[in-house]
This record gives sequence, C-alpha cells and structure tokens, in this order.
Amino acid sequence: MKPGIPLRPRLNFNFSTFVALVLLSLLGLFGNYIHIELFFGVDFLFGGVAVLLTISILGWCPGILVGAIASLYTYVLWGHPYAILIFTCEAIVVGFLFQRKHWSLASSEVGYWFTIGIPLVYYCYHGRMELPGFAAWTIALKQASNSIFCAFLVSAILLIPVIQRWITRLNRVPPRPLRNLLVELTLGCTFLPCSSVHRSIAP
Repeated sequence: MKPGIPLRPRLNFNFSTFVALVLLSLLGLFGNYIHIELFFGVDFLFGGVAVLLTISILGWCPGILVGAIASLYTYVLWGHPYAILIFTCEAIVVGFLFQRKHWSLASSEVGYWFTIGIPLVYYCYHGRMELPGFAAWTIALKQASNSIFCAFLVSAILLIPVIQRWITRLNRVPPRPLRNLLVELTLGCTFLPCSSVHRSIAP
C-alpha cells in the first residue's frame, strides 16, 4: 500500500451505520434546503458536504444513496429533474475515484466535472432546457466550483478530533493526511471564483 493511502472503508452494516446513514441523508437534504447566495448570484449548496462525508466515512454505495436523496431537493429548488441526474452521477464517479482509485476528494471532483459533469450540465441545460450556451456553461462552472469547494470543507471536517474519534468508533478509515487538505484548499480557492462569472445567471 502506498504511504498515506488509507484502507477502503469497510461497510459493516449495523445500527450505528444505519443511524449515520439516516443522519447524513437528512443532512444532505437540509444542506440543499439552506442554500445561500455567496456573491454575484452564486448559490452555494451544502448537500454535497454530506455526500462527500458519507463517501469518506461509510463508503461508495452509501455515498450514492445519500447523493440521490440529497439531490431530490434540487427539483423543489430549480423546478427540473436534471440536477438529480447530475449530482447522482457525481456521487457515483467521485465515490469510485476516491475509494477504488485512491484519489483525493478534490481530485475526484475535478475528474468528474471536467470529463462528465460539465458536458452533462451543458447538455441538460442547453440541449434539453434550451438555455443559451453561455448560460449553460456558466451554470456548469458554478456547480463544479461548488462541489470542489465542498471537497475542501469535508477534508477540513475530517481533521476535527471529535470526528476522528467517531470514525474510529465506527471502525472506519482515518481521515486523509494534512497534505491532502492543502490540495483541497488550493483547488477550492482556484475554482470557487469561476462561479461568479455572471451574476444574473442562476441554476
């Protein structure tokens, strides 16, 4: 095993795991419910934090479930089902890259958005919803930067001692080392401004 690469999370499904899964699912829904506008019309969704926490602590398949549940609120928020597809695909790909390929959370997010996510957003918003091309690209960059910044937040959360003790109690893997947090911070600071390209466009 490479230095600094943790073991894959082992999903021993028990009552504690079930409670954690329910709480993270509710946290994902609530995170999208309390979306906030940061600046220049940027809507920040916090549901991705719960999804990435689930992937990091419970594993790939629970992360997909939480991702699908959390994304349901986007239908209420934006009035279309395409974000459910986009964010569920995100959980599938990011979970695979993180757990099976041992990529960092931020690298997994970048890998998804710049190969599948951004083209998928453009197709859904421009090809299906017939938004102007520039609007579709701007929305895609907003969603990508949101997710990458969530990866940084999750890496920071996983370094909190009480969270580390909780993970240990669940017999899961420890958080990734500090150098991975620096990667998330760098990428988060790089891609977050991309979402402010155009103030008047919101998903």
